[in-house]
Amino acid sequence: MFVKEFFAGRRDRLIRWMVYAGILLLAYMMFMHFYITSDYIPVASLGGVVPLPDIHVAVSGGRFFSYIMLWFFYLLSKLHISYYQNVFVIQIMGILLYAWTGTKMHGMLSGYFGGKGQKILLDGCILLCFLNPFMVETYVYGSFEWAVGIWLAVLAVEKLTKRKYVLGLFLALCATSVYQTNIFIVLILWLLAVFLENHERDAKRMAKQIAIAVSATAAVALCSILLQKLVVISGNTSSPGKEAVLSGSLVQKAVSVLLSAIGVLWNMHGMLPKRFLFVFAAVLYCMAMYVLIVKKKAAAYAVIWTVMLGILFLAPFSYGLVMMSRAFPARTILPLFFSVSALVVSALYIVREYVKITGFLKVFSALFAAVVVFCTETCILDCYIRQALDFNEAMCIQAEIEEYEERSGIAVRTVCAGKSPAPVYCSPMLHLSYDTTYNYRIMHDYWAQTRFLNYVAQEDYEVCWMEEGQYEEYFGTSSWEVFNPSEQLHFEGDTLYWAIY
Repeated sequence: MFVKEFFAGRRDRLIRWMVYAGILLLAYMMFMHFYITSDYIPVASLGGVVPLPDIHVAVSGGRFFSYIMLWFFYLLSKLHISYYQNVFVIQIMGILLYAWTGTKMHGMLSGYFGGKGQKILLDGCILLCFLNPFMVETYVYGSFEWAVGIWLAVLAVEKLTKRKYVLGLFLALCATSVYQTNIFIVLILWLLAVFLENHERDAKRMAKQIAIAVSATAAVALCSILLQKLVVISGNTSSPGKEAVLSGSLVQKAVSVLLSAIGVLWNMHGMLPKRFLFVFAAVLYCMAMYVLIVKKKAAAYAVIWTVMLGILFLAPFSYGLVMMSRAFPARTILPLFFSVSALVVSALYIVREYVKITGFLKVFSALFAAVVVFCTETCILDCYIRQALDFNEAMCIQAEIEEYEERSGIAVRTVCAGKSPAPVYCSPMLHLSYDTTYNYRIMHDYWAQTRFLNYVAQEDYEVCWMEEGQYEEYFGTSSWEVFNPSEQLHFEGDTLYWAIY
């Protein structure tokens, strides 16, 4: 009997893994083709050869485990398997690992739910963690590291729920050292597991375990920061923008982070309809609170669950307390969709005994998921529109250069770039209005401007940036909303001065 159940369980896991992988593959199919970002322009211009990993850059940025991953990709590059040459290999590797991670999450959570409908909703919540607009950026960068980091985070929670605290916290540290915000995935899933295990059993024990989970993950995060500081102090150069800053008023930082968090949750960086998440979360919260307070008379659990939800939704923003910037790009708050899934799963568990309420929750959550998937696919489409527009602009510039060379008999050697006073970061031709670095034009980043032109046109123009006063000399105070070569390009001898709108 045991043997039969063992193999049946393995078969079920295999089927679920394949279903998850198939859904993710269909959703992110467009990223099986080559996609370029400004960060990859320097490497792409080298023919896609991944440079030898720099331990100082990786480690001083707090991403210790990522150094191992860099070596992995370096070795793959030597086998002519890299993001630039075989993009589908890297992307499929990530999808398979995301799917396996989701399968492990299902194994941890499915025991708390009975009935086919509840388990299907659980599957949907798990997929929502990997199929959302914020996740798109992991495919934009073709970064397998994200998949490894999230897998390590889920594996850490699996060990923590089995009381293997030393191993679990070590894995949490490893996940954090791939990408720092993975610690919030550990916290979110750990709190969810604590809630499911203790709901309607022991309120005091639940509150105590929530406090332990928060304290333990905070300790892991602090350990990661201290390790980074130790590396910097030892003489290595810190990574700009990635070094933790512990000085300054904590209260002021907390207020700033809270206001930024509310803004993001309200607008979702323009990737979801405004107030959409707020409305969805409010409806589920009120519905579950009605059951807890009115139906079950469980005020203590209502208070604990409210506090837990506050932690779930604010924790992904808390890294702003130790960073110089209070900006929260989509990739850095990716755990937020784990928070949304945790909200749905915990609400489902609260109302599971009430058929009508459960039915409404399923339908409402399905509608929410449909909107999220639609917006995700729209984000993906915008990615390729952005890329096409950038490539077209670069080719137009090259055509202008060739026309100038033919007319003047002077070969252009240098391309000197400068931004307009009011640069347009996102093309107005995109479907969504992004208020983050998401889908920014490649020309927005100074290190990629002329290099991107070289990459597209297969040229070798000298990289140059306009000095103070040069932009005003050639272009005045003009700014534009679209590409206009007759006004934004100025030739002077063998140099092209390029005003980036």
